[in-house]
Amino acid sequence: MAFLIEDDYKLQVRDYELDDITGYTEAIRLQSELAAQAEMESYLRDRYNVGIIFSKTADERNPLIVLYMIDIALYHLFSAVASRNVPQIRMDRYDAAVAWLKMVSKGQLNPDLPVNSDANGKRIDSIVGSNTKNGFAW
Repeated sequence: MAFLIEDDYKLQVRDYELDDITGYTEAIRLQSELAAQAEMESYLRDRYNVGIIFSKTADERNPLIVLYMIDIALYHLFSAVASRNVPQIRMDRYDAAVAWLKMVSKGQLNPDLPVNSDANGKRIDSIVGSNTKNGFAW
């Protein structure tokens, strides 16, 4: 089942615009949504349980995830139609969505999303680092 529904787009684009850029083809919209979801997951998966996030439906979904996923999907749809003529609003909203995702990925923002946890419910974070400096000079 798709995470977004067609009515989610109504806050950001008119029905006829969505129909124009998808060529009245739901499959094109769904393909763009899957690409947007994959893009979002790549930023979120180290800290958050993307399986749970994107399995939610209706009012259970996080409103910011819905909003930014629409921004990303619309940017990709407009880019596919006329890559040199993407409306500035679409580029700005895409950039804002990616900036938000980067901040969440770095832990600078902490949205209300289900975190990765072990069987005991303890939070699991990906740890990135290196070995302790040993003092040897090469």
